[in-house]
Amino acid sequence: MSGNSTTAAPTTATPKNDSTSTFVVALVINGIIALVVLLIYSLLRPKLKHIYAPRLLLVDKKYPLGTLSEKCFGWILPAFKASNDDIFNYCGMDALVLIRFLKFCLVVSLIILPYGIIVLLPIHVHGGLDLGELDQLTLSNVKAESHMIWAHLIAVWAYTIVICYLLHREWKIFIVYRQKYLAKGLRHHYAVLIRDLPTKLQNNESLKAYVDQLFPGQVIDVTVVEDLDKWQELVNQHDQFIWKLEKAKFLLEKKGERPQHKTKLCGKEKVDSISCYEEELKRVRDELTEEKDKEHKATCSAFVIFNSLKAASLAVQCRWDSAPIANIIRPAPELNNVIWGNLSISFLSRKIRSIIVVVFTFFLVVFWMVPVAFVSSLIQLENLTEKLPFLKAVNDMPVFVTGFLGGFLGGLALLIFFIILPLILRLVSRLQGLSSCSEVQRSALGKLFIFKILNMFLLLAIAGSVLNKLTNIMEEPTSIVSFLAKTLPGQSTFFITLILLMGLGGFPLELLRIGPLIVVALKRKFLNLTPREDKAAWRPPPIAYDVQYANHLYVLIVGLCYSIMAPLMTPFVFLYFILAFIAWSNQVMCVYIPTFDSGGLLWPKVFNRMIAGLLVFQLLMIGIFGLKMNAAVSVLVLPLPAVSLLFFTFVQFYLLPASANLTQEKVTSEEEPQVPAEIAQSYIRNYEMPPEQAPTNEALESEDHGNEGTKLISKPSHSSKEEKLDTHV
Repeated sequence: MSGNSTTAAPTTATPKNDSTSTFVVALVINGIIALVVLLIYSLLRPKLKHIYAPRLLLVDKKYPLGTLSEKCFGWILPAFKASNDDIFNYCGMDALVLIRFLKFCLVVSLIILPYGIIVLLPIHVHGGLDLGELDQLTLSNVKAESHMIWAHLIAVWAYTIVICYLLHREWKIFIVYRQKYLAKGLRHHYAVLIRDLPTKLQNNESLKAYVDQLFPGQVIDVTVVEDLDKWQELVNQHDQFIWKLEKAKFLLEKKGERPQHKTKLCGKEKVDSISCYEEELKRVRDELTEEKDKEHKATCSAFVIFNSLKAASLAVQCRWDSAPIANIIRPAPELNNVIWGNLSISFLSRKIRSIIVVVFTFFLVVFWMVPVAFVSSLIQLENLTEKLPFLKAVNDMPVFVTGFLGGFLGGLALLIFFIILPLILRLVSRLQGLSSCSEVQRSALGKLFIFKILNMFLLLAIAGSVLNKLTNIMEEPTSIVSFLAKTLPGQSTFFITLILLMGLGGFPLELLRIGPLIVVALKRKFLNLTPREDKAAWRPPPIAYDVQYANHLYVLIVGLCYSIMAPLMTPFVFLYFILAFIAWSNQVMCVYIPTFDSGGLLWPKVFNRMIAGLLVFQLLMIGIFGLKMNAAVSVLVLPLPAVSLLFFTFVQFYLLPASANLTQEKVTSEEEPQVPAEIAQSYIRNYEMPPEQAPTNEALESEDHGNEGTKLISKPSHSSKEEKLDTHV
């Protein structure tokens, strides 16, 4: 389905079309990779539980489906057996929303599959233009003003209605579990976060008196956040010396010799490591004691703790002040979710930062377009040899080689180019002054979605066709309409190979966890790991929800758009989501342990992007039908964007508010637990000294993070005599 099967001007020779070989080679390569990787995973999974089921070793909770199967392919069926309640109770609300979204995508891809293959594909084959290779399976092969386009109109309307119905159903399920989550009565559910406090309220006494007037008899305590940068720096030093001292004692017991180290990088004199670290640890603890007793500057943020879920819920729903720029009041995030350094940033500073970030993101999108457009123009091998004449000999190589270069390496290069992007977007989102890590995730998702749709979809679809024929188009500008009508659908070959790579290549590698598999083995082989270091080596990181949702939304929207233009894509979109559903159901139940749970707050953001994708689909269809010179069909698609926006408005006014806060019906029907008096103290970072025997972050990890599945097992003794967990059973 190359965009070069037809030319913009008759004077240009028709280049060789390698769409079939590109597609077949990409399918074979990715298929072989998937089979080999999945076979290796199936064989290793029962033996290496510390890699493939660390959650079962670290979490004090039974596997939700009873006993984890150790059969070779026993990891497949649990994805279909696990209920919503299983995922919610064991993995948390955020994990449930991800799995529900993958189910939604799976259903959509299954619905668009039969109509595309049974109805649209034969229409394209007999479209009247007799294009070669796989281009005859696309809308490019349907001649202009053809009455066959009416079948595509039916598909656009049907897909839109079905997607809106399914989204409405997902919202209803989301509201049920969101209310269950809010009714759990976790510690942070009794607290609210206030930002932009006026100076007169930036002390505990004044703020307590103020909120007592607003909510008499309902406030337990208040905590104005203090500037504790020095304290945090000392805590970090304290944790480093805990690790080093434990390592030194471990080496002493293992080797029978007291370890030594140089105190200066270029120094020659060595000191006794144990004595040195004990002295440094004592010094840091003395400084922490001194720092703890100091008065610190108050910030413009505070936590207010209420004595009931009802009071806390009402507090975030009402306006506390009549000032034009009032305090920002929102539910308090979990302790592990708070970005403490951002709580001291003022309202004005946050707005300025946001403007700077928006401008930066805009220029980053533009900058990213340049190399992406260049890569897209080189995806087809004949284009590469045109740009780089010394590679013309490649065209004479076997079909497998040319197909490998064009169908596999092109997509791989593009994915590698986008790897660093989420890190940049998370950093700039954090610099906006957001108060929690979950807010940073949601902000990064929004930015990443823009990049995916603009740069990885629309730019690739258009630039891959236009750039290669730019000279012809400039000579004959009127040819661009007919040219785009023929080549836009034909760009599907690249997107199919990209989805094959993301699905058949990506999800098996996600299951295999090849990075941890190699790194942990090397560390255990060549490094003397303490029990704590050993556990840290194989403890999985939290799920990068922003990246996952951006990838799945991208594939769904590309698949939806090309389900009309190139129905051959629909089976591979379905294959992608069936693999995604199985892989991530396994990963959330067996591997990943969240450090916090946002309560599913990513779902409204995902829904908004889904509506944006639906609008892209509809507007693209209006343009494509117009390019096919069928004005009547284009006009009949025009109401669909309005329908989508009306549905979006309905959700914003009726469904979103029902999920935002705990309903009074839920408050009165659920028995509230006794509120621990230590909630306010937990939001005071320097209320207690850090533990002497464990790093501070490890002490925090032992708390219940808002879902039943993240309560860690009791920590083993941190003596050097402790044994490593048996992770090879």
